[in-house]
Amino acid sequence: MTRADFYDWMIAHQCTIEPLPENTNGNVIKIKSQHCNFYIYYNTPIDERPVKCYSVCNICHQLHIPVPSECEGFEPITKAIKDKHYPNH
Repeated sequence: MTRADFYDWMIAHQCTIEPLPENTNGNVIKIKSQHCNFYIYYNTPIDERPVKCYSVCNICHQLHIPVPSECEGFEPITKAIKDKHYPNH
């Protein structure tokens, strides 16, 4: 999955882009989920570079959106790491 594909996936699942403060310098955008009160910072540019499936699963879980089918195989690993290292999140 490319960055562009994943960006489209998040937008299709009701995530929104929020502006960063004007004094912020960086190559990221803030993406907020409509399904929970959580957000992530996502690297730009949104291009054809690949995103690792573990990262896709982790971000999807944080945003409470479905995991794309091509990355579903990494869900058990993502859940195991979360349960072991971040049990209260």
